[in-house]
Amino acid sequence: MVSAFVSVTGTFTARRSQSGDVVLRAPYGPGRQDARVRITCEAAGVREGFAHEEYFTGEFQARCLGKVQTWNGEKGELRVNPVAIFL
Repeated sequence: MVSAFVSVTGTFTARRSQSGDVVLRAPYGPGRQDARVRITCEAAGVREGFAHEEYFTGEFQARCLGKVQTWNGEKGELRVNPVAIFL
């Protein structure tokens, strides 16, 4: 398990998972076209303003301060546990 803090800035998309969590995704790095950053925000911790549909209909700029959870090389996915997200 990786435990480094990171600051990630990017163009994200958002969707709600079946559990009600908000999952943010953004392209990761210049090399692989299919690599992504994935940030999962637990439903209980999501602020009211993030419930607006505008975040779930397209792309938006955001910055996330978080802790690296894992890197999955097969999926090309960096998972980050958020501490704070700035929209």
